[in-house]
Amino acid sequence: MGMGAQANNMLSSAGHAVKKAHLLKFELKGKKIKGWVWKMAFVSRNNVGVFAQYTGDNCYTAYRIKRVAKGLVTAYPHVIVGRKVIFRKLVKGSLWFSVIAFLLPMLFFVIRIVRECCLRKIHGL
Repeated sequence: MGMGAQANNMLSSAGHAVKKAHLLKFELKGKKIKGWVWKMAFVSRNNVGVFAQYTGDNCYTAYRIKRVAKGLVTAYPHVIVGRKVIFRKLVKGSLWFSVIAFLLPMLFFVIRIVRECCLRKIHGL
């Protein structure tokens, strides 16, 4: 059957998805830029970098906009973040999970040891 069935499934799912996108129009260094972005995390006067394509009539279509100060990237719908951001999120999540998975059993172990010591003192063992 191949990958055709998976591609067809993804196409039908994407067509029914309800996601809010924003149409941005702005000027950058005298060039008019417009584009649809999804998961927008910007406000006026942010220092941004833009990945855009020239479409004629001194107008560009923006596909990605990066907030320079925080490294946030917003993109054309269905393109969320870059490889580095995903890698950082995965590493950060894995570290938190590992720390919690290690500390939680240790906490129960310490509570058990303390309780046993207190019981021994009470019973004089």
